[in-house]
Amino acid sequence: MEAQGIVLLLQRTYARPMAQSRLVGLQYLRGVAALGVVVYHAVERSGGDFRVGKAGVDLFFVLSGFLMWAITDEASRPGAFIRDRLQRILPCYWIVTSVMLAGALLGLFPAMRLTLWHVTASYLLIPAISPSNGQVWPLLVPGWTLEYEMAFYLLFAATLFLPRKWQLASLTVLLCSLASLHVWVPQDNVMMRFLTNAHMLEFVAGLWLSEGWSRGWLKDGRVATGLIVLAVVFAVAIPEVWPQASDVAVYGPSAWLLVAAVLAMERGAFW
Repeated sequence: MEAQGIVLLLQRTYARPMAQSRLVGLQYLRGVAALGVVVYHAVERSGGDFRVGKAGVDLFFVLSGFLMWAITDEASRPGAFIRDRLQRILPCYWIVTSVMLAGALLGLFPAMRLTLWHVTASYLLIPAISPSNGQVWPLLVPGWTLEYEMAFYLLFAATLFLPRKWQLASLTVLLCSLASLHVWVPQDNVMMRFLTNAHMLEFVAGLWLSEGWSRGWLKDGRVATGLIVLAVVFAVAIPEVWPQASDVAVYGPSAWLLVAAVLAMERGAFW
């Protein structure tokens, strides 16, 4: 299962929007994020603890928010946007998911239980409870991050019907409103528990960072060092002073700071 997860992460890392190819630092950061998640799972399987590796997921979400706002404009249309996202994500995901399904049918994964609904939901990137472990995970476990991405893309596409000047504010209000409802959503409402998860706020953080970047934020590359230091402090200090903090509370700010640091580096020297 880990091998298939690595394939998915690598596909996600290198399927970059061409409009942002000049921001090479973001591509390196994607690679770091993918590597962090892989190492986290590898260490966990060996009985160790590399919790900080989970921050790779938060980096992906902040980067997605940044890139989606950066590659769209007033001429972007919902249909074309969604079609492009599906073409980038689904082929590789479906291939690797099919490999997992074939392995399960051949008995290679004795602990994996299959149901028609869960398999269908996995292919369609619809959040569903896994019959194997009771978690809201698809057949290919790392694919849960793509379920969040797809939810974000659909909500983003919906705002493309609006004038550009209203899109960012509308999407921000929508995602923040969803996140604020999480504590009131019943545990058995899988879809709404998923859509109201605080991970949605990381997309918002990326959106606003992209807007700021377009307006000339982070003009001085020398601030990158300070941003990196702050990211490390957040990742290390918050679990110490707030042991019950969620992964989003710990790594969301750190992910935002790291993306901001890389963007500052794009402006020039940072020493």
